Amino acid sequence: LAAIRALGVLSDDVQAIGVLAGLLEDADRAIRFAALAAFNEATGAGQSDPAVAADWWRRASSLSQEKLLKTLIETRAQQVQRLRNERSKLTGRLVAAGREAYLNTAEPNRPRYLQSLLSEDVAALRLLGLDLINDLITDRKEISSETKTRIVELTTDPDAKVCLRAARIVGDLRLTSATTKLMEAISRELDDDVRASQVSALGRLDDLSALDTLVAKLNDDSPLVVGEAVSALGTLLRRGQQGATSRDDVARQLIERYQRLTSQESELREKFLMAMAGIGARDFRPVFEEAIGKDRSPRIRRAAITGLAIYEDASAA
Repeated sequence: LAAIRALGVLSDDVQAIGVLAGLLEDADRAIRFAALAAFNEATGAGQSDPAVAADWWRRASSLSQEKLLKTLIETRAQQVQRLRNERSKLTGRLVAAGREAYLNTAEPNRPRYLQSLLSEDVAALRLLGLDLINDLITDRKEISSETKTRIVELTTDPDAKVCLRAARIVGDLRLTSATTKLMEAISRELDDDVRASQVSALGRLDDLSALDTLVAKLNDDSPLVVGEAVSALGTLLRRGQQGATSRDDVARQLIERYQRLTSQESELREKFLMAMAGIGARDFRPVFEEAIGKDRSPRIRRAAITGLAIYEDASAA
C-alpha cells in the first residue's frame, strides 16, 4: 500500500501509471481502491470505480506517446479545476459561517472575535475580518486599539488581497503608526494594485517622513502606482499645511516627471495637474499656462484652470 501511494504521488512516468492501472483489477479490494486513489492522483482522471478507471486507461494507453501525454495533461488540468471549485465552495461556506457567528456574538465580545478572525490562517477569514471593520467604519463605531494594531500588521500579509484591504483601512482610519511598515512594504511589494493602495494610504497619514518614498514612486513601473503617488503628494503637501522647503523640493521633481509624460498618458497628466494645484507651488505656474492651451483635451485644460486660479492675480485672470 505504501508503494502504491508513492507511485501515485511521485509518478511522472507512463510506465508507473501502467503499473497502477494493472493493480486496479487486483483480487484484493484494499489494493484496488488504494490503486484507484493513486491512479487518480497520477493522472487526474477523477474516476470513482476501479473498473471504469481501468477501462479509461486501456483507451488512453492505446494512443501515441504524444497524444497520451496530452490526455494526461488535460485530465490533470481538469483535476486542478475541480479542486479549485471545491475549495472555493468550502471557503465560501466557511466565510458565511464566520460572518453569522460574528453577528450572533454579543456586542461586548465582538472585538475579541474580530481579532481572532484577523489572526486566522485562512486568508478568506482575515478578509472577512477586514470587511467587518469596514462595516464598523461605515456605521461610525469604535474600533479597539488592539484591532487597529492588527490591521497595521496585515499591511504586510502574504495574501495580496488582505494587504490591499488593510492598506485602504489604514488610510481610512488615519493610522499613523503604519507609516514605517507601509514604507517598508512598498519597497518589496510586487503586486501593482497592492503597491498603489499602500502609496495612497501613505498620502493620507500626514507624515512628512513618507515624502522620499512617495517621490521615489513617481518613477514606478506601473502608471497606476505613479498616479497614486502623485495624488498622495498632492494630499500630503496641501497648500499652507507643510513647510516651503519640502514643497519646493518636491515641486521640482514633480515638474521633471511631468515633462516625461507621453501624449498617451492623458489621465496621468490630469492627476499631475490636480496634485500641483493642491500643492500650489510657484514653480507650477508655467506648467498650468502651457496646459491651458487649445490643443489640450478639455479635462487637461480644466485641471490647468484649477491650478492657475490659485495664484489670484490679474495675470491669472
